[in-house]
Amino acid sequence: MITKVVVMFVFASLLLIGCNNSGSNQTEKKEPKSVETTTTIQDETKQEQDMKEEASKTIRNSEKENFQAEYRLNKENWSFEPIQDAEPKVVLLTFDDAPDKYSLEIAKTLQKLQVPAIFFVNGHFLESDEKKSMLKEIHDMGFSIGNRTYSHVNLKELTEEEQKREIVKLNNLVEGIIGERPKYFRAPFGSNTEVAANEKCWS
Repeated sequence: MITKVVVMFVFASLLLIGCNNSGSNQTEKKEPKSVETTTTIQDETKQEQDMKEEASKTIRNSEKENFQAEYRLNKENWSFEPIQDAEPKVVLLTFDDAPDKYSLEIAKTLQKLQVPAIFFVNGHFLESDEKKSMLKEIHDMGFSIGNRTYSHVNLKELTEEEQKREIVKLNNLVEGIIGERPKYFRAPFGSNTEVAANEKCWS
């Protein structure tokens, strides 16, 4: 009886050893490893910049949706008046003839201080890609862009059609750069006209 048990144990052991050896002779099939491309430092930097720009746009859009005006424009004397409990003593910062040499530097300083402002632009300053890029950057920082005519001319010396052309040509150019038309206008030399005061002429 003991002999049979020993024989069976030895036979089972040999059988297991045989199975293990036969398995080790077979070639294992392995799934090919996926090759990951290495992203360069420049690509990572570009991705970070794109993400920052997208986040900045989201913040600006959110601010626009939640924005409630605190002041209204009095078109009779072109002053801003407080609405309800808004502080009556305020300063509206505006910068003319942008984007000139210092416009972007000014915008960056104001952004750090969280101070809003309107940058009034001239079309002849937007004839290079560098200045167009500068204007877009100023706008992307959250600043309003205003119209100061294309050629910085005295509107009172022009015909009505020429005045419209000066204003509309710049509006079209600005819209092509920043994606929206200016909402504010400031006449060079303070020479306002009825044409310039009529917002329907700006379309």
